[in-house]
Amino acid sequence: MGVSTAISAPEPLGFSAANMLDGIEAPAALLGADLKVIVINEAARLHASDRSAPGLRFLPGRSWRELCQEAEAVGVGVKLEALPVGIGEVRVSLDYTARRRSRFKAYRLSAKAMAGGLGQVLMVQTDLTRLAVTEQRLIEAEQHLADLAELSSDWLWSTDGELRFVELASPHGPLWRRVQPRLIGQSLDDLLGKVASEISRRRPFRDVVAEVKIKGKLHRIRFSGKPQFDTDGDFEGYVGLASDFTAAHDAEVARDAAERRLRDIAELSSDWFWETDGEHRFTYVSEAQHGVARVGLDQAIGRRRIEMIDEAMTDPAARARHLDDLTHHRPFRDFIYGSSSLGKFHYVKVSGKPRFDEGGRFLGHVGTTTDVTQVVESEKRREAAERRLKDAVEHMPGGIAIWDEQYRLVVCNDEYWSPPSDGIGRTYEELARQFRTIGPGRIESADREARIQERIRRHRNPPTSDEVVFGNGEVHQVNERRLGDGSMVTVTMDISRLKRREKELSDQRSLLQTTLDHISDGIMALDEKWQIVAVNDTFGELLGLPGDLARVGASFAAVVEWLARRGDYGTEQAETVAVDLVEKMSRAPRWYDEREMPDGRHISWRMGEIQGGGRLIAVADVSEQRQAERRREELRTTMAQAQQLESLSRLAGGLGHDLNNMLLPVMTLTELAMDELPEGSPARGDLERVISAAEHARGLVQQLMTFTRSAGKNGRFASLDLVLAEASDLLRATVGPNLFVRLELGAPGAGVPINATEIQQIVMNLGTNAAQALGERRGTLTIETALVEPNDNRLSGNPRLDPARRHVRLTVTDDGPGIPAELLPRIFEPFFTTKAVGKGTGLGLAVVHGLVSQCGGVIEATGDAGARFDILFPVADQAVNQKGNHNGTHSADR
Repeated sequence: MGVSTAISAPEPLGFSAANMLDGIEAPAALLGADLKVIVINEAARLHASDRSAPGLRFLPGRSWRELCQEAEAVGVGVKLEALPVGIGEVRVSLDYTARRRSRFKAYRLSAKAMAGGLGQVLMVQTDLTRLAVTEQRLIEAEQHLADLAELSSDWLWSTDGELRFVELASPHGPLWRRVQPRLIGQSLDDLLGKVASEISRRRPFRDVVAEVKIKGKLHRIRFSGKPQFDTDGDFEGYVGLASDFTAAHDAEVARDAAERRLRDIAELSSDWFWETDGEHRFTYVSEAQHGVARVGLDQAIGRRRIEMIDEAMTDPAARARHLDDLTHHRPFRDFIYGSSSLGKFHYVKVSGKPRFDEGGRFLGHVGTTTDVTQVVESEKRREAAERRLKDAVEHMPGGIAIWDEQYRLVVCNDEYWSPPSDGIGRTYEELARQFRTIGPGRIESADREARIQERIRRHRNPPTSDEVVFGNGEVHQVNERRLGDGSMVTVTMDISRLKRREKELSDQRSLLQTTLDHISDGIMALDEKWQIVAVNDTFGELLGLPGDLARVGASFAAVVEWLARRGDYGTEQAETVAVDLVEKMSRAPRWYDEREMPDGRHISWRMGEIQGGGRLIAVADVSEQRQAERRREELRTTMAQAQQLESLSRLAGGLGHDLNNMLLPVMTLTELAMDELPEGSPARGDLERVISAAEHARGLVQQLMTFTRSAGKNGRFASLDLVLAEASDLLRATVGPNLFVRLELGAPGAGVPINATEIQQIVMNLGTNAAQALGERRGTLTIETALVEPNDNRLSGNPRLDPARRHVRLTVTDDGPGIPAELLPRIFEPFFTTKAVGKGTGLGLAVVHGLVSQCGGVIEATGDAGARFDILFPVADQAVNQKGNHNGTHSADR
């Protein structure tokens, strides 16, 4: 800061400057015309010698410029109001603040030109700290007063010493803005004539109501004031508060009318309205329309309120507060107490308000009473239920929390939130930001917020079941469900150990499954409840099981039931078969079975016990072994039959020739004898019977000759479907009306190396046998044909068939009694029959077998449910001329 001055040479002062300055208590100095210090007083010397003292130091020789620069350097908030710019009336005021021991001190540096025009300046440094503190406190007090005015609904007012309003301030309402100009300048004494004596004596007054008419409406304003005096005791005026009392006054007027209406309404209310006097004795009780507790109030008039309270049924603390309210004439609300009437206890809820006259004298209480017996008893039951719930929650394993409809925590245990009291009443969102279950390890804040929001969303959309991971690696299962009243329950369980165990079991199961998958046999492990705990893919593939059965967790009984439904165990009910088989297997420590699958494969079952009461089942495809065994057995059987048939063929051939030779003369001579007998001769009938028997014998000889005919002797071919369609009519006429013949032809145009007569003979023999087996019962005979492509599994079971060649399958079935299993190996033997004597020759099936064998085919018979004959013919190599192509199903009712 620079100072530019032009001061003439000083003249002698004419008095001692030092003596003058010592008379000043504050540090002072006299500056010469060059604005440098020439003399300082004793206070300035003491201040300069104290290095720890704040403020500027006046030393001889120091200039005004140096002092100002020092003030700017060390001061805080330096304010320079003026500079000495010449000789004359020069005043300088420089305020600054200096620090001392962490406390600030305020100073004012003042300078003034000396009188006499000598060019000399008097400079004084004044300590303003106390003054600054006082000013600051005054500012704070004014600010507090302003704040109170902002918050108050009353108006602040003040008068001068002559009692004229000089201020009327309030931030509230348009009424104040209309009242203010009316009162400013008006005399307080004129406005408040009711307390003129108090005002004249300069005494405080309170709650004095004045009437002010504004825009035709009368307003009642209540004033309270207090006189103000200066330090000398002189009266300066009044200050106080004013408030609009219009609404309150109108309310008092309306109250009287309301009280009259209230008494009328009270008579119709289900509650009771009552009044007491100053001694708390009942003076009025309304007629309530409902409530059994009214009986106890019939005798209330004249009794004191406290006499109506049953101490044994009332909360002592609530009773004590009620007595205190009555004693101090305070209002009370919803005080519940017990009472008894006619030997029955009741609870009532009472609310009351005190009444006072204009002089403030207590007149009694008025109030209402409600019978709350059911409410109190319900509340007690609810509190008991809540206590039981809280006890149950506190003792439940794991964490549990219950939330209300606004997702605020109602109750929980230490496992969920510790301490529970810290979380009660807080929302789920508030607690979620402190949950350890947000995620493991350190995560970015954005990810954490996203996880929090997702958790909140899932919490608000139950039911949910989550697994959450703590930062320390713990895993908790969190299940949330909404209850019927809209609240929610959260249950958490520490499943860390379970997860570790599951991981170990998963690793073991993975190792076990890998091992099982490398085993060629099907393996299935069952627990003690016969549930599948391990299975490889081979098991389901071998048995043809669907994927939902050949899996861990499925029931073995369901597997057996599915196999039974498919027909693996006969025609019995699948559920019964499953139950019986599982029960049979459960009783045996070891078990073995072998089944033929629908596709012809043979599957073996082996079962054994394992540790823990479970079972281990292994299945294997033994088809190749069984086929090899069957081939060997069939080969042996075929060779034996071939040898037997060869012997029989030779015998039958010789016997046939001999019989033909013997029958020829018998028939010839008999016919000659008949020709010589006259008509009507008794002997002629006998000779006809001889001829009939001879013809029958010749038929038998013909069958023997057919049986012994070799395949090489037949060089013709026929269309199987066409011949069967034509032969069906003859068959229907032969078997009679009880047998329904059904054709299902599926090999159109396929020729076989056998002539039509032989095909008809085969069908007629099989149909006749079926009709004879049914007897008088009605039945169905089904004749089916189908093409069998090369390399079909059905061609690999018989060494007489060529697997690389196409075949035609002829199937003849009936629903008769069937063929006993012990008779199946002998049914194709000549002269073997189960029919009564005279009913059959035993050559029918032998002839069928011979005809099929001659053309290179095979015939198989089964008799479980009716008789079934399956014949496989090789397809002829050359084309077959035929008139038509029979395909589809032909059936007729006889």
